[in-house]
Amino acid sequence: APLSDLRLPVATLMGSRATDQATFEGNLPSDAAVTPTPTVLNREITIYAPDGTARALNLAFTKTANAGEWTVAATLDGVAAGGGTVQFDASGVLTAGGSLAVTGGPTVDLSALTGYAGLTTVEASGQNGRTAGTLQSFVINADGTLLGSFSNGLKQALGRVSLATFANPAGLEKAGGSLYRTTVNSGDPQVGEAGTGGRGALTGGALEMSNVDLSAEFTNLIIAQRGFQANSRVITTSDEMLQELVNLKR
Repeated sequence: APLSDLRLPVATLMGSRATDQATFEGNLPSDAAVTPTPTVLNREITIYAPDGTARALNLAFTKTANAGEWTVAATLDGVAAGGGTVQFDASGVLTAGGSLAVTGGPTVDLSALTGYAGLTTVEASGQNGRTAGTLQSFVINADGTLLGSFSNGLKQALGRVSLATFANPAGLEKAGGSLYRTTVNSGDPQVGEAGTGGRGALTGGALEMSNVDLSAEFTNLIIAQRGFQANSRVITTSDEMLQELVNLKR
């Protein structure tokens, strides 16, 4: 996106989103009992309305007398919301009923179901809705991405810090306060993502240490002090010699 200031107000919101896709995965046992009472497996998942209201979606899988066949009945907040059947071949592979449309609700993906014997692992695996949430905290990734954590338990990218390189970094002009400005010698900034094109990575929550070598600076200080002392003695000696010349004239 175009470059702009990054602002993260405390009141930053993540809007709600209605669930339009839910997924069920796992295995429906092909050897489930049919008589005297058909096997019924109830599985529930929480989905969300457009305003973020939580709703309960239940799927009831019932074994039929037909080999490899199960009926699926959906209820939404306790109200019947459609149904269908899923069919597996003799190898346990799904051959029909890979999707279920829920009345007043999402489309349910059943394409990952299997029909092997001896295993009952069918479960709701996910949905794409959410409630609204407020920004709680954020972190900066190495590539400069600001990742916000919201009160609804989700995370969302809020922006990205850009970095720039220069053809001649030594040509930048000091502007004070650890700031620099571009010059003709430095060239124009080449703006891009951190970690690309020779740009460094970012570290969030870290304090940069001083880049001054104390031992070298102390050595330079001593050299400067000794140089000042030596120059002072030269001046003193020159003054004494001139004084002697004046005295000789007298």
